[in-house]
Amino acid sequence: MSMSNVGAKKGIMFLSSQDFYFITYNIFVILFVLKCFGDRTFRDHRKLPFLVEFSSDHRLIDIMQRYENRKISNAADKQYYLKSYSDALTREKEIFKLLLALERKGYVKLDARDQGFVANVSLRMDKIPQETWDQALYDYEIRNVSSLVKTVKRISIRNLDSMLDKLYGSYGIERWLV
Repeated sequence: MSMSNVGAKKGIMFLSSQDFYFITYNIFVILFVLKCFGDRTFRDHRKLPFLVEFSSDHRLIDIMQRYENRKISNAADKQYYLKSYSDALTREKEIFKLLLALERKGYVKLDARDQGFVANVSLRMDKIPQETWDQALYDYEIRNVSSLVKTVKRISIRNLDSMLDKLYGSYGIERWLV
């Protein structure tokens, strides 16, 4: 299937980035690429809304790679990058509710011990058919997350502040509300 056909199919399947199916498959892709299944967990679910932004949008990956930890000088790029931060902030509670639903269905395991409202997440690979990962449908997101992992090392175990500093602070984006 060509990339344009895949994009058209996704446009029909998922109405917007607010669609829970869209968010779910991005979370699954993130956890899969980071190998957060079995005994390995993704620390701090609050990082996921920010990673969903990067997983689903190659333009953010492109901006990140072009500036390589320098302040973003192009106003349009900076505005676009900043929008991803604010969009992720608005999505945080939705994603937590979605993770709770996914846990009830058995697709993810949440571990909130000793952390209050912060949960560690891992995929339950035994509940997700193996052929899910063989589909070209997820190639775009898998490539984006793989590119992100090359730039931001140890992303699954970094704390929220450290990850946000690396993703946004080092590019001159001021953070708030986290």
